[in-house]
Amino acid sequence: MKTIVLYGRGNTGKSTAIRRFFDKYVKDNSSYTIIKESIEAVDIRIKAVCNGKTVGIISHGDNEYCAQDGLDYVGDCDILICASRSKGAPKDLIKRKSNEIIWIEKETLYADGIIPSGEIQWLQAEQAENAATRINNEILQLLLK
Repeated sequence: MKTIVLYGRGNTGKSTAIRRFFDKYVKDNSSYTIIKESIEAVDIRIKAVCNGKTVGIISHGDNEYCAQDGLDYVGDCDILICASRSKGAPKDLIKRKSNEIIWIEKETLYADGIIPSGEIQWLQAEQAENAATRINNEILQLLLK
């Protein structure tokens, strides 16, 4: 299984970015046929087929239980897109299950000064959009192989 991992510290918007990727690039895209889906407020688990390849999408990867639950839900896939913390059990689990991993670090909001709340929300949305685009670019490369 080839895996695209969006990684970073907790509460940095990894699930939001993967959800954005799904909403923008998969959900209404006729190239994807959704086989199985579990969609919650933020976290999603999706199994789909695109260009003859099975794609799993898991947004919840903060701990080993959630990562394993997502992997069990999507089952065998050619390509997996998932979230993971920067270190620890979820990251180790993904390493054991994958034969090729593309790591994408989640941008995080760092500020030295005070930023008005409206700008923080805009920056967080922009970072989620950037991560979703990066995920899409990587999966397009894998689907063409």
